[in-house]
Amino acid sequence: MRHCPRVDILGVGVSAINMEMALEAIEGWIERREQHYVCVTTVHGVMECRKDPELRKIFNSSGPTTPDNTRGAFGEGGVLI
Repeated sequence: MRHCPRVDILGVGVSAINMEMALEAIEGWIERREQHYVCVTTVHGVMECRKDPELRKIFNSSGPTTPDNTRGAFGEGGVLI
């Protein structure tokens, strides 16, 4: 998953994944006994990352950082609208 494509949104790499891709990655981590974490973010989270470099580092170091897909915040496929 660390190689999953990300879209740079104001300095935060938001993962361009779907549920199938996420489950496949998590299953792989379990099989390989790798430890990763998942971040789920809103637009507010992205904005907070602009002010807080440590939070931005946490989001950008995650397995995936996925959008919460709130309508009106992120569009289809996790693209900020």
